[in-house]
Amino acid sequence: MNTLFAAVRAVHYASAMLMMGELVFALAISGPVLRSNRMVREPGSGEDDGTRRRLSWIVRWSVVASLASAVAWLVIVAMIMSGLPLGEALKPDTLERVLGDTMFGRIWMVRLGVLVAFSAALNGIRESVASLAAHDPRGRHARTGRRVSRRTGIVRPRVRRGQWARGRRGHRIGCRAPPRRGAWLGALPALVFLLGRAPATPIIVGVTRRFSALGMCCVALLAASGVVNAWHLVGSVPALLGTGYGRLLLAKVTLFVAMVVLAAANRWYHAVHLAAGDRDAAGKLRRNAILEIVAGGGILVVVGFLGISVPAVHHH
Repeated sequence: MNTLFAAVRAVHYASAMLMMGELVFALAISGPVLRSNRMVREPGSGEDDGTRRRLSWIVRWSVVASLASAVAWLVIVAMIMSGLPLGEALKPDTLERVLGDTMFGRIWMVRLGVLVAFSAALNGIRESVASLAAHDPRGRHARTGRRVSRRTGIVRPRVRRGQWARGRRGHRIGCRAPPRRGAWLGALPALVFLLGRAPATPIIVGVTRRFSALGMCCVALLAASGVVNAWHLVGSVPALLGTGYGRLLLAKVTLFVAMVVLAAANRWYHAVHLAAGDRDAAGKLRRNAILEIVAGGGILVVVGFLGISVPAVHHH
């Protein structure tokens, strides 16, 4: 049951982060670069480089995965809290007590409402990003073939995610998934996709700079919040090294450090070479971004298990 619970949590976090990251990338990273170069598709144009279809497909299935994993999460928590088998836990009175009488249930309903509202607005969101995604990957205007400039800017998008409640016996059956990680990790697949389609253009240079700014901001916030949170849940070095929770936390920190090293190499080395005209740098950027995704996936798995483990500070 613990493994299944951790897997459901990991899927829920991953789908939510991917959905959020894709929209952040389209609206706040690649979108401003395209707008600054006047690369908006004209109405009625039949051209499509696949970016819009990809965004629509990923966001749609991310919503489906988030809804399915949220329902599975509720069922598992109902079984844990009630101590009943699956058939009994699914009865309306059991679910009503979980949803109405626990903090987890109330927050779960709020999150589900937000997700349903987002799903209803999905068509409008896709249309709003369509003009941002519509461009020729070679860096030319879709209609005129005009070359683009290298102007870029820096933004720090504000992204929020919900908080998870405490379960029975005072231990958490959910945990906080940092919004900064969602913006950073969730946007990495979009960056990998773009680097694969347009390995060396002014657009890629601009997008890479903006993404690096986002990454550095996320790293600083995650590092600061992670130290405070870890100390609160672990309490001491012996507890960090001598408990299962502490060892899981160390694994999470190790994977996070690996992501930081890869992101720093991209920001301070490969992106600089790309801006200087080194076409091979795009491939190295893409390779490191893929490795960051792998490390980030490992973090999500660890987070899934951390949320169902007793914090080290409670060990005596």
